[in-house]
Amino acid sequence: RELRRPSPYPCTPRAPGVVRAGIYRSMSGMNYSAYTRVEEHLSSEGVFLMGDAEVQGFPICFASPGFEALYGYRSSDIVNKKCGDLIGGSFILQDAASIRNLAAAAGTTVAEASSRVAMLTAKAGESCRVMMTNPGRRVGVSLLVNRKSSGELFVCECLVLCLRHPTAMFQYCVGFQRDVTNAVSLRTLCAAAASDEDYAALIKSRSASLESRRMVLLGVGSENVIKYLHEKALGVFSEPAPAPAMSHGTFMHVQDHLSTEGVFLMGDAREMGFPIRYASLGFEDLYGYRNSDILGKRCGDLIGGTYILSNRDCLAALAAGVYLPFDEVAARVRLITSQAGEACNVMMQHPGERVGVSLVVNRKKNGELFVCECIVLCLQHPTLDLSYTVGFQR
Repeated sequence: RELRRPSPYPCTPRAPGVVRAGIYRSMSGMNYSAYTRVEEHLSSEGVFLMGDAEVQGFPICFASPGFEALYGYRSSDIVNKKCGDLIGGSFILQDAASIRNLAAAAGTTVAEASSRVAMLTAKAGESCRVMMTNPGRRVGVSLLVNRKSSGELFVCECLVLCLRHPTAMFQYCVGFQRDVTNAVSLRTLCAAAASDEDYAALIKSRSASLESRRMVLLGVGSENVIKYLHEKALGVFSEPAPAPAMSHGTFMHVQDHLSTEGVFLMGDAREMGFPIRYASLGFEDLYGYRNSDILGKRCGDLIGGTYILSNRDCLAALAAGVYLPFDEVAARVRLITSQAGEACNVMMQHPGERVGVSLVVNRKKNGELFVCECIVLCLQHPTLDLSYTVGFQR
């Protein structure tokens, strides 16, 4: 296995245990529920990005699920780029429209706005040097002007941390970002960027909030956060030897093609009910749930027949939509769910050879019901002791 080289498939970073064992098997003694709990907590705190600490500019190798919600870009848009080149000062300084908008919001001239962004970018560089001089011990802090894909500018509070993986021995950095414009306006930040003293005073005024976030990373009880980051980093920065070899271009082409065809879910074929371990990028667009909402669950328990049959409101809405009695609709959903089970039996009897097909009633997060065409396939990994299922839905 090669380490210290970002995966050629940067759009699908993964927890290493999930990929290598079919069920979650921690490399650091962290159970799956703790892993997902920490991931959800960090995601609720904002966006976190992982970069390669051994390459100039720390190019991004992973963006958390909240990145798209905050910035409007897909995670893949920032992979292998330096953070500032897409969303930060480096981009803003080269974009005349962004500088004009900032000058208008801050009440300054265009030249002054450019100067303030340059100063804030330099301060962000200083915070990175702080983390690099004390890996795993010091957190770098900065306030920045960042830009969304829509062109909207906002004040971004950024904490950066450098860590060394305890067994693979590579260094990586993590940047935690969140929008604090409601607490610190663009005008306030640009005014503070007029001098080192004013900027330091603004950072000091945020000390209580920053300290609480720092304690999450390095304080008492933060062991699971660090374990989680090491697990995630191992998945991002290492790869099993591919079998058969597939070029990055081919991988991306196939992924884009499958995503345009609908949603695909990967489940563990060795566990009852095939609990979901991965949901493709289109899952949130189709269902309205975050990918993490379905991980570890059986498909039907969240979006399919099992859920619908347990929810009288869903059944009542379906009965009204198809002009049938309530009990008859429930019977029809049970039959459809049973047929989906038969489709799964077909694929399991002929792994890699037969495809199971079904039409089911599924439910979106907003309560909307729709007819879902589902094709299921069971595969055995050629080198790992791993059986998994893939369900293609649209």
